[in-house]
Amino acid sequence: MKSLMYVVVCLYLPYQLSAYSLKPDSLHSTKASLTTLHGLVARHSYIPAKALIYARQAIELAEAINDKPGLAKSYSLAGNMCILASRHNEALEHFLKSLELRYQLGNAKQIALSLDNLGLVYEQMGEAKKALRYYKAALKMNQKSRDQFAITSNLSNIASVYRKQNNYLEAVAYYKQSLKESKRMDSKTATTICLNNITITQIYSRKQTLLQW
Repeated sequence: MKSLMYVVVCLYLPYQLSAYSLKPDSLHSTKASLTTLHGLVARHSYIPAKALIYARQAIELAEAINDKPGLAKSYSLAGNMCILASRHNEALEHFLKSLELRYQLGNAKQIALSLDNLGLVYEQMGEAKKALRYYKAALKMNQKSRDQFAITSNLSNIASVYRKQNNYLEAVAYYKQSLKESKRMDSKTATTICLNNITITQIYSRKQTLLQW
């Protein structure tokens, strides 16, 4: 149903859809066109290289119509596709541009999202210190806006980095904070995931202790 919807919508936009691109016919592109491009990025995310083409066209369109929120989202989507394509340096560039715009717009939740994305890229690149810096900055931002779901996710992300560093005490501490937030939300799924992460981390910790004897 979603695929049909995208095709039908595209017929009425000032774009001509080809196999891999959308070309604007004029400078009078609308925000509806931008929304469709964002949808096409999501729709083709299983082929990152193809989705990236739509994301870049969304960036160009958002710049042309001076849509800062749309531009920030376009950069963010491009960054996501770069992550999927293992193009981490490009992902950083896109996420940093998105972050800058979101600071200008002053949307705390969106700022936190960009910070979290940057943390993810650095975590995948194996740069733990930078990953922790951005994850913790995202956590502070979400704590200010009291976004419990995001707080739970941020805490787990931080714990994950510590676990990869074999710093199991810090990892367990953050997983327990995430567990507390999960219970506050009354989320059974999140609570189960946190409990599993705590158990696994404690097993790693015990193994580490045994090896030191």
